[in-house]
Amino acid sequence: MRLLLGCKDSNCVKELVCNVGANTAVKGSDTDIYLGSSQLVGGSQNAIDRWVRVIDDDSKFVFARSNGTLQLCERKAVVNLESVEEDASKVPLFKWEVIMDFNESLFDQSVLDSLMAASNRRTKMPDAFVTLCWLKKGVLLAATKSGLVHIISVSSKNKITKTCTHKVKAPLEFVQLYDNTTLKDKYVFATGGEENLVKLFDLDKTYQKLNQIWEAKNVKNDRLDMKVPIWPMQLRFLDPEPVSSAENEGELNFQFAVVTRWSHLGIYQTRHGRKPLRYIDLFPGREPLTSLEFVGETTANKNLKSSNIKEFSFVTTDTKHGVWKFNAAGTLLGKYGKSDIVGAPTFISICHDEGYLLQGGLDRYVRVFDVQSLRTLAKVYTPSKVNLIELLDNKPVQTAEPVVDKQKTKQKRKRVIEETEEDVDKLWDTLESKAKKIKE
Repeated sequence: MRLLLGCKDSNCVKELVCNVGANTAVKGSDTDIYLGSSQLVGGSQNAIDRWVRVIDDDSKFVFARSNGTLQLCERKAVVNLESVEEDASKVPLFKWEVIMDFNESLFDQSVLDSLMAASNRRTKMPDAFVTLCWLKKGVLLAATKSGLVHIISVSSKNKITKTCTHKVKAPLEFVQLYDNTTLKDKYVFATGGEENLVKLFDLDKTYQKLNQIWEAKNVKNDRLDMKVPIWPMQLRFLDPEPVSSAENEGELNFQFAVVTRWSHLGIYQTRHGRKPLRYIDLFPGREPLTSLEFVGETTANKNLKSSNIKEFSFVTTDTKHGVWKFNAAGTLLGKYGKSDIVGAPTFISICHDEGYLLQGGLDRYVRVFDVQSLRTLAKVYTPSKVNLIELLDNKPVQTAEPVVDKQKTKQKRKRVIEETEEDVDKLWDTLESKAKKIKE
């Protein structure tokens, strides 16, 4: 398989080639692994936050960097590369070329600074990209933590331009685009963040009008009559609830699941009010959750192709070293990696066609799990903190077999046999001499 890695600390991308079963933590099992050199290296504090493949052209990617800029890059094959060892000659290699830099910053740090001044936070909240996804071919939606929603045009002539920008309430942890069904004359997406309840917006097909169409309501106070903290971290849509009568067809009909920073799973149906149908504590210790990935058939934006809110499973991560699998009732189904993961997971993604769960984090390992069995399929050490992983292809790697010198092998075996016979003779001589001394 071939994986593209985004490296947070070295501000670059790397290409990893390996087979199922590769494990650099076990001596002798890393013969079929190739980790490419750093490419598209940015300056200080210029890591790649998000990326997307260009529609109908898998060789091109749009990269969103942590300084607020965009890059359009192309991946090209390299036929001859002198730095590659002979035993990796059968592994096709690639290099990256920058086609265009969009250097206008899409961030607004002043919005987050004003929020910081009114809060009790002790650390700075830097602006960052929270979403980069396609609205349609040639049109990107890029959203930032500061509440800016940009519409970006990527032309067939490899030119990037900003069409317009909308502002929503900040800070944001996610902007999730709805693509379960085709909506007439509009796009719908959800937003949310710290002390920022989930909201639904519709954007017309001209990209000029943005309207809020729904807002969630917080659950009732806890048993101590304290407000339950609001901090949705990730949201995924499900298919709409089936409607039985024609009278209800015009109602707002969206279903989605949310995980929060306070270890809650919330399941919502907009037809049944603003509060969640279920709000479940996943962990008694309130471990902060950071991600949500559905297990099953999903859309291009990882929304679940099912309308059953009672029967689904999902994978989530915490800020320690846990990658967990739950069902819709909040029952723990298992933990990926068990105690093998020793750093906070910063990225997970499920490749449903292959049945893989890709995981990377602060312990600098890239892991590939089987989604259903939770078994580790590959584990490769990289010298970088991985924050993005993309499966480029799932073809097995053909590595060159080592040349075996039969004559040397035969001589070595003969020498080992001779040495073994000599050792046995010496041992018997020693035992016989000791036996004689005892008799005397």
